[in-house]
Amino acid sequence: MNKKKTLIISAGFLLIAAVFSFLLWITIMSTPLPDGTVDKVIVKPLESERFTEQDYNKAVECVKKYFTKYKNCELKEIHYAGDNTITNKNMDTDSDYEHIELKSDFYVKPSTFFQPHNDAWPEGHTYSCWGWYLERQKGDTDWTIYDCGQG
Repeated sequence: MNKKKTLIISAGFLLIAAVFSFLLWITIMSTPLPDGTVDKVIVKPLESERFTEQDYNKAVECVKKYFTKYKNCELKEIHYAGDNTITNKNMDTDSDYEHIELKSDFYVKPSTFFQPHNDAWPEGHTYSCWGWYLERQKGDTDWTIYDCGQG
């Protein structure tokens, strides 16, 4: 009888441990990844004959606001791509829009034990020269991002 009682108690503990592990796994997988962070970003000084410091700062703020969608990532550095890039040089001819191209570096943070894996980005990887392509109507001060990506 003692052996049967020990077996039932052991099975009960195993069942409780399995249920607890399953509930912990469900909790971890339903926990959203944290928003992208921009609080430590280094903003390189503007060197341009086309844009003012105010134009540049507003474009940078637009990117920083958008970057929070990059879950579990940290924006490290951002800078103006230059007056002679294709986007900055050729997009404004005969257009009602102005375009600006920024480049950035960002880091994908490793997930902790209590976070789901970030399938969008390889963890521990730094992306360099990530392009941000912004536009605004001429005379308007609000930039919008129309594209971004490696390049």
